[in-house]
Amino acid sequence: MAVAGLIVGLGNPGKQYESTRHNMGFLFVDELLREAKNVSSMSGDKFRCELWKAALPGSPDQWLIAKPQTFMNLSGECVQPLAAWHRLLPENILVVHDELDIAPGRMKFKKGGGNAGHNGLKSITQRLGTPDFYRLRLGIGRSPHGGEDTVNWVLGRLSPEAQDAFRKQLPAALEVVRLFAEGNIPAATYAANAFVIECVWRCVVMCRQWGKSEAKAFGLTDKDATALESDEASLRRRLRRVQDDVNGYIERARRMKKLPMELIAWEEKESANET
Repeated sequence: MAVAGLIVGLGNPGKQYESTRHNMGFLFVDELLREAKNVSSMSGDKFRCELWKAALPGSPDQWLIAKPQTFMNLSGECVQPLAAWHRLLPENILVVHDELDIAPGRMKFKKGGGNAGHNGLKSITQRLGTPDFYRLRLGIGRSPHGGEDTVNWVLGRLSPEAQDAFRKQLPAALEVVRLFAEGNIPAATYAANAFVIECVWRCVVMCRQWGKSEAKAFGLTDKDATALESDEASLRRRLRRVQDDVNGYIERARRMKKLPMELIAWEEKESANET
């Protein structure tokens, strides 16, 4: 039976890597399998992965869900043969992975683009011959100490605060996947970006103990870092207004299944804030 697409959670196999920042994709797949229907385990030995078939919320079709067992840097050696065997196009693939340039508890959804130094994405892009697959980028942030080696940081365990942010993020991340499976890409994009705005307050609270400069290193924009100096009541009001606007935009996108101009302008503004 044909499958509609492939959801891949990236990580490293082995107990020593469990609950590390680099294994956010694996952690997400664990939750997705709990939420999916008609889950059946499949043999993934041929593709060097743990493999399941399941019905995702929002889609009547069967989807493949995979955890590559190749180690991160060789993820493409799983994804490309698996997609080719099932005759799946890159646009039918969603890769869930950790992202250094996004703060913990925040996420982004997009198609294509660069790899931002992520070796798992680099391997998949090289083996597929294109970057044009979808990505759900789950933030892990950069070390607040600045000089810490990136490898040590991504292979380190999630802090209690980051674990809490991830747990609170999961329902929204699952909604993004549901919308993707439904084929409603605009709504998936803005469901992810709406949660970025929603959790800014939590990131601000976490960063207060460090101060403005360290908060920026943690992943907040200049505007967010400046907000650390605002009184809490006015900051809450500002974020609530923005969230209300974004929620309205998402609902419109869900109905329209296309990008209204307001959404395009908002995305351009968010992209500018990241640079």
